[in-house]
Amino acid sequence: EPYDIEELHVLGKEMAACSYYGARKSIKLSHMVLLPYQSLLSKESRDSIGLSLKDNVVIIDEAHNLIETINDVHSTAINGRQLVQAHAQTSNYFEHYKERFRFSNAKMIRKIIFVLKQLKDFLLTNQQEE
Repeated sequence: EPYDIEELHVLGKEMAACSYYGARKSIKLSHMVLLPYQSLLSKESRDSIGLSLKDNVVIIDEAHNLIETINDVHSTAINGRQLVQAHAQTSNYFEHYKERFRFSNAKMIRKIIFVLKQLKDFLLTNQQEE
């Protein structure tokens, strides 16, 4: 019989058990699992609860919200201050340890520093124009 979150909470209290972990363990025995988009779209989230999409039917309710959710899951916001700090810290780190890096590692860190500088300069230039 399916349970909603409130019913699981009550059942957990009655059994003196954690309803969260009980629900997670019951996924393997379930015929139907309802979960938010974020959990469905994230492989790490699915793996953490032992949910595989292979050979299963996935029904997406209110799919018109799916694109926005995908964008939210794979997006982040950073500001100019964070870029300035990231550039400064990465540059200092590289300068301090550059003698210890293998060539390939040094090359990758230089690329990161380059990208951070370009993003920082772009953002600062746009702020000055506004």
